[in-house]
Amino acid sequence: MKKSFFLFLMFLITTGCINYSNNPEKIQVDEIDSVTFYYNNGSSSISVNLSAIEVNNIEDSPTKIISIINIALDDPRAGILLENGWTIASVSGPVNEDMTDKSSTELEFRRNDLSYYIVVDEQSMTATRGYSDAVGWISEPVSGPLPLGYHKAKDKGTNRWYVFNIKGNSSNSTVAMIYNDTTIFYLYPSYSIIDTEGLYD
Repeated sequence: MKKSFFLFLMFLITTGCINYSNNPEKIQVDEIDSVTFYYNNGSSSISVNLSAIEVNNIEDSPTKIISIINIALDDPRAGILLENGWTIASVSGPVNEDMTDKSSTELEFRRNDLSYYIVVDEQSMTATRGYSDAVGWISEPVSGPLPLGYHKAKDKGTNRWYVFNIKGNSSNSTVAMIYNDTTIFYLYPSYSIIDTEGLYD
């Protein structure tokens, strides 16, 4: 029953739609504040005002910015985040470390002190990898306990990242997120498409 519920939930998320209130081809730079996106999923509708999103390292082209956001919002991960109380904080580009890929940008989703990014390839017009900004932590004998705040560690067996929110002691700590490059498997407190039995053992 639990599995079928999550499959149904994934179907709803992937069939959600994104609309924006203006035609991006006709929007001028000084009209960008008037653009509103709507994420619709069944009876719920979440509005996103473009003026609330910080824009970094992108030319002042409303059409380009709107296109990037629209591609990212069409990805199922965006729906999972928005429906669980995350907000869109920024759109930035280029994003890769060596700065050679000028066609990649990213949309930042934020909740509390944690951000999750969806990278958009403008040439293929697709959302690609996703990642969190939690500090990486490697479990080794000399590492000691996880430091306070958000940290992530990779399970090399499954290739999944586990994001932990460490609040001082193990009984007051949570797994905030589990994901790989293309999928969010778990999002605290209520979203999961994997068996989380024993997650806090």
